[in-house]
Amino acid sequence: MNNIFQQAKQLIRDEKTADALELCNQEIQDSTNNALAYQGAAFALYRLGEIEKSMEMCKKALSLDPNLAFPHLILAEIFDDLGNIQARKQETKIALELAPEASEVLGTHGAFLLLDKKYDESIPVLEKTIKLDPNDYNAHNNLVVAYLHNKNKNKAYEHVKEIYRIRPSLIGGIRLAIAFLDIKSFFKISNFIFLVITIGAFIFQAWNLLIISGLYIFFLMSVGLVLSVSQKNLLSSKHPLCIAKNSPKTRVSLSKSS
Repeated sequence: MNNIFQQAKQLIRDEKTADALELCNQEIQDSTNNALAYQGAAFALYRLGEIEKSMEMCKKALSLDPNLAFPHLILAEIFDDLGNIQARKQETKIALELAPEASEVLGTHGAFLLLDKKYDESIPVLEKTIKLDPNDYNAHNNLVVAYLHNKNKNKAYEHVKEIYRIRPSLIGGIRLAIAFLDIKSFFKISNFIFLVITIGAFIFQAWNLLIISGLYIFFLMSVGLVLSVSQKNLLSSKHPLCIAKNSPKTRVSLSKSS
């Protein structure tokens, strides 16, 4: 079954990772020389946190087909999780040599550059990724992070719109709105509204407005704290870069289908 890996990736993207692993294991039983089945199993195992088994499957896939790039991406992720940055860079380099124009390879490379805080280098790589695959949600998301770090809100906003287009979601929309919101502008506008309410209360002797004003201030303080913390977390954390899995460290590009 030549498209076994694509089927497995789709199942993983649909959060049916156990089903993807079962599909690949069944294919391996039926055809022990199917490198793509081992590759799919390696991906599923990595998403399930079975690191050692995933590495074994990667090595098996590469022994059957040394020209596969995807197992090197998974190995790069694993080495990064283990803190072996040199090995991660080596695996990423091999993947780039094998498939320099593959969107998932470029997306992963761009994500790692972002992790290394090489924002200027990550941007052209990620921009090339979305030229190859305009629907790569994760590359757009990483570009938002990169452009926000570089204080380029106009470019960040372009990719925010693309994220909404690709995967409209209330939770995702709130998170992205929080990431994009200018905290200083938020407080300037909020303080102006508070001032208007307070002045109105004294002019019209509508003392109930002072109660509303107090509640409003409490609300602003709460919202402002959440916004500032959320923005800081997005701009300083590694989420969400290459593979979203059951691990404290998550990343982007492999979780998409290509």
